[in-house]
Amino acid sequence: MPAKTVFVALSGGVDSSTVAALLKEAGYNVRGIYLRLWGRPNQPGCRYREDIGFVQHVSKRLAIPTEVWDKRVEYKRLILDYFIDGYKSGNTPNPDVLCNSRFKFGVFLKEALARGADFVASGHYARIARKDSVFDLPSDKLALVTGVDPRKDQSYFLARLTLDQLKHIIMPLGHIPKYKVREIAKLFGLKTASRKDSQGICFLGDIDVVDFLKQYITPKKGKIIDIETNETVGEHDGVWFYTIGQRHGLGIGGAGIPYYVVSKDIKNNILYVAKGRENSYLCKKKIKVKDLHWITSNKAHKELFAVIRYQATPIKVVFEEERTGMYLRALEGYFWAPAKGQFVVLYSADYVKDNQKVKEFFDSLDASEIVKRLLQGKLAKEVLNLRYAKVLGSAVIDE
Repeated sequence: MPAKTVFVALSGGVDSSTVAALLKEAGYNVRGIYLRLWGRPNQPGCRYREDIGFVQHVSKRLAIPTEVWDKRVEYKRLILDYFIDGYKSGNTPNPDVLCNSRFKFGVFLKEALARGADFVASGHYARIARKDSVFDLPSDKLALVTGVDPRKDQSYFLARLTLDQLKHIIMPLGHIPKYKVREIAKLFGLKTASRKDSQGICFLGDIDVVDFLKQYITPKKGKIIDIETNETVGEHDGVWFYTIGQRHGLGIGGAGIPYYVVSKDIKNNILYVAKGRENSYLCKKKIKVKDLHWITSNKAHKELFAVIRYQATPIKVVFEEERTGMYLRALEGYFWAPAKGQFVVLYSADYVKDNQKVKEFFDSLDASEIVKRLLQGKLAKEVLNLRYAKVLGSAVIDE
């Protein structure tokens, strides 16, 4: 039987290059694809030339063919316009979530399959449950599952995917913590092992979000008002550049207690703030949601846990349907600083468990042993119970 063909979305970083190395070692026919999505080579924040240099190194080191696909037009239409329009309307959009569902596993996946790929692969820290390869969690039912690394789990950003998309995706790194991935990259002789991770917007590099938005939204001075005293306490450059729960960058003091953004009046360009992180304006027991998207049915799960932003603490919740719409009510704790436009991701369990056991397990293994167990299909089973929760679906905060 001929080897399956996998197109790997190479970014020039350590994660995607390690994925390419692991797939090649596993016997797949690997092709690297660099997606050019934004910017000119000399534009601030654009790392195109640097990225290409690392991609070429990976291609040569692993002896795999690579291509550059210019998708700037599609990316602007599907992701950047959504991002900019979201802020213009006062929402808090998350381009990373839609970049995965609409673009990486939308546009890229569709074209890869049309060009002969059996799968596409990425460096996401999440896992897929099925029986297609040694990189999957053994399961009779297809599902998206949290990554084993609690500090790097990226299942939140994948919660708008469908089962049809998942069946064509491979994500080997979900079984491995990030610090071990760098060791594995070094084992394969990849220069990306020491390359610093990008911390910016999806595919945009390390550009400052506000600086980026100011290229498309004209700054306009407005008042910052203390919502409890109704006093003007400062001035801002435009409510569009701020988000609910923001503390830094306001340019105002708080007499020892910091101010946080609690509300935005878009029409009148007024930013409302309140003192203290745990004030009643930020701590909500119930939030209105819309655009529900289910990856797998929630009927078999008696408990639901919601996460309203990346790396936020899971909150036990229940759905409540009212005359005015659908709501999520916190059964334990509260939602902190929910903002309109944010994604709420729903899990089958409170997955922040056994973090110390994860570290202890991997500290006992060197990079070569991890690769060996991964390619034998053992590692996926060994880490199964260290940290596990299914991603059931997601929704969008509506108010």
